[in-house]
Amino acid sequence: METVTAKTLTLAQAVCLFVLPTNATAQKPEWFLPSNHPVPTLTADAREPRIGGRMMVITEDATLYDGSIQAEAILGHAQPLIRLGSISGHALVMAIQGGVFGRFRMDSIARELITTDWMFAIPFYVATNDLWIRLKYQHISSHIGDEYVEVFQVSRLRANRDAVSLAVHKKLNTDFAIYGVVDVAGFVEPNGRDRWVLQAGAEWTAPIPNGSLVPFAATDFHWSQDSGWRTGLNIQAGVDLFPNERPGLRLFLNLTTGPSVMGEFHQKDETAVSLGGLIFP
Repeated sequence: METVTAKTLTLAQAVCLFVLPTNATAQKPEWFLPSNHPVPTLTADAREPRIGGRMMVITEDATLYDGSIQAEAILGHAQPLIRLGSISGHALVMAIQGGVFGRFRMDSIARELITTDWMFAIPFYVATNDLWIRLKYQHISSHIGDEYVEVFQVSRLRANRDAVSLAVHKKLNTDFAIYGVVDVAGFVEPNGRDRWVLQAGAEWTAPIPNGSLVPFAATDFHWSQDSGWRTGLNIQAGVDLFPNERPGLRLFLNLTTGPSVMGEFHQKDETAVSLGGLIFP
């Protein structure tokens, strides 16, 4: 009996060592999931995948609701995947991004879903202390909500876009940066939509390196060929709570005006003031 018990324990230990290896046997290579090379993002870009949401007061509505209280829920993540090598001593990293952006009407009992934008991206990037460059493939598909279709008897556009973008972000000093983005689509739906998108912006963060509450402000200008090169503007300002810790929290006020960022309504103008928050896991 003791021999059987001993063999059973030995077998159980072997299984545990195989399924739950120790740190010595389970240590991953440095190039895989390199957490010390976070994916660079643009603060005021309304379609960066994050986790959060905002309440919006719409003064100029791109939808047929003609002004309402709306909410946008954001569920997304950006994960460094593989360190491919180095350029001039700085890591070249491939990452993966995904997210969904859902817009809801809030001044009705039904809380109708207006639209959702789904995105998937594979960015390649290299970063120094004051400069990062990002080349990204991105797919976005947009879908009007069933309730919206039922209420207004409209048809869906089936808006889809596959594009490659190049972003260059440069710090001018320790707390101020500027950037530019060129984006061109290889496939768009519906057929006939134009392909070029341009972005430019600036970001400021208060020089409080170890602060528990750090103010920030950012602005993003965007122009698309498909909306006749009309200027879109997104201004965001707020505070980061405990920015050097994870999870972190960002609270912000936002002003949006110009062509809507919602894919199904991209040719209509929208003006909104919003209050929101983001969580950094």
